[in-house]
Amino acid sequence: PLMIVLGSGILIWWFWTPLTTLLGDLDSLRGLLANLGAWGPPALVALSIVQVLVAPLPGYPIVFVSGLLYGTWWGAIYANIGLLLAGMIAMGLTRRFGRPLAERFVAPERLQRIERLFSSNSVWLWFLILLIPTGDFPYFAAGLSRVTFRNFIIALCLARLAFTFVLTNAAER
Repeated sequence: PLMIVLGSGILIWWFWTPLTTLLGDLDSLRGLLANLGAWGPPALVALSIVQVLVAPLPGYPIVFVSGLLYGTWWGAIYANIGLLLAGMIAMGLTRRFGRPLAERFVAPERLQRIERLFSSNSVWLWFLILLIPTGDFPYFAAGLSRVTFRNFIIALCLARLAFTFVLTNAAER
């Protein structure tokens, strides 16, 4: 685990500027994915995961570009696969490495404000947390909570999937 964290840290440091530039420029992102052909959808999923794990990169350009390139349905499906995998990975990493990891992605005072919610396993409570435009911090916060992976994924699907369909549909028009 230490080698994975160390290796990931080195990769993030090495690719930080190119990634922030790419994810911050919609035309560059669109061009890159269009040039990848059949590798575009897996690259889109990978970028979605990287976007969450290399906070605070914005995720909306990735969802928007997926709608531009692959249309409402396929674009949303690819974006959602990346979103769900990223949420599970972030939650799993936080479960494994604890609060110190979460505090690298979420300000400690922000975690303290929602700490009372950590004892809940309620799908509906986590649905509400994920429905509010809070960015990626709930993925890491869930790793510190008692919510099960199953309930978290259900809440994540309910809260975020419809939004990605709306955004990919808007991009397609």
